[in-house]
Amino acid sequence: MKSIMILFFLTVFGIFGFFNSFAEGVRNTIQVTITGVPNQKGKVAIGLYNREGSFPADENMLQGHTIRADAKEMVVMFTGLPDGEYAVAVIHDENNNEMLDKNMLGIPKEAYGFSNSAHGIIGPPSFQDAKITLSGNKTTKTVVHVE
Repeated sequence: MKSIMILFFLTVFGIFGFFNSFAEGVRNTIQVTITGVPNQKGKVAIGLYNREGSFPADENMLQGHTIRADAKEMVVMFTGLPDGEYAVAVIHDENNNEMLDKNMLGIPKEAYGFSNSAHGIIGPPSFQDAKITLSGNKTTKTVVHVE
């Protein structure tokens, strides 16, 4: 009887442990298609953010990719993401100085864009306007048009 009880507890807790580890293992992918790159100079920087207050500051980026600007359309994948809310910012860094160049009035001189085609009135859009919600261990596609 004692061995049956031990077997019962091991089975029940083993099953719960399996389901917990399965739930923790849920991972999503964001496939970002970047369109509108005006030329093949420099590089394209793509940032992924997961917090309202961090968007779109470089120092608060969750993940980032930098690729050569060698086509008018490019695809970048962010993988292994847990369920949650994310936003994407893209900059076409034509002169490779690793920043978005602006004129004297603070208006960007290089192309940029955000997930959900979000635009800000003065400055970048809010995280809420650019957010992508991930859930269920799947791939979510978004197009970011830089201009």
